[in-house]
Amino acid sequence: MLKCQLHCHAQGDPIDSINYSPKKLIDQAAKLGYEVLCITCHRKILFTEELARYAATKNILLIPGIEFEINKKHILGINVNKEILEVDNFEKLSNASLEEGAAALLAYESQIPAIAKTKMDGLKRFYGIKDK
Repeated sequence: MLKCQLHCHAQGDPIDSINYSPKKLIDQAAKLGYEVLCITCHRKILFTEELARYAATKNILLIPGIEFEINKKHILGINVNKEILEVDNFEKLSNASLEEGAAALLAYESQIPAIAKTKMDGLKRFYGIKDK
């Protein structure tokens, strides 16, 4: 089984005041044995290829992510690109291209386990991740 953290923030988040850099977050995740990490700052994607390469040196798969709001509901975008920044309502979210394994999960809201599992299975297939 993979140890994953799909909702965390780092310095550079435009809303939360975080005092550790994305690299320090990756270092700490590595110390704690995480294998997959998704940094989900508010309305900002911190993911870069440089950070992904750095995470890989720590044996961590870094996935691009974001946290945003629609109708005061916190939503995590997992495996996203800059197009997600244009999403500001549920209609746009439902029409967003999630074909390449991207997922949108309501944060802090109850999830239907079968739907959450389907989304995670899609991410695993896309990245070629196999449970240990």
